[in-house]
Amino acid sequence: MNYKFKGVLGIIEHIILYLLISAHNSHKLLSTMEKVSLKRLRGSLRLTQRQLAQEAQISEKAFADIERGKARPRPITAHLIVEALNKKLKEAKREEITVDSLDWNPL
Repeated sequence: MNYKFKGVLGIIEHIILYLLISAHNSHKLLSTMEKVSLKRLRGSLRLTQRQLAQEAQISEKAFADIERGKARPRPITAHLIVEALNKKLKEAKREEITVDSLDWNPL
């Protein structure tokens, strides 16, 4: 892009244009991002429900219910699960995840 800034207004216009382009591109990225299945991710790490539940410091039953979609995790529980998964992903030299990238409704 070749822009000649014409004072403060030109700079402001450039910033607004940049923000609009960035917002448009990030929207495309978010819309193409697929949610990850908790069960598939756990399986790909070769972890049992018991192992991941222990790592997340929650009960095995609670974890199983969340994974099957029988229960919705509280925010703190979701973060504990994600922290446990990220620890294992880091050990496997794989990309970490966020709470929002997991599919909490598998059904």
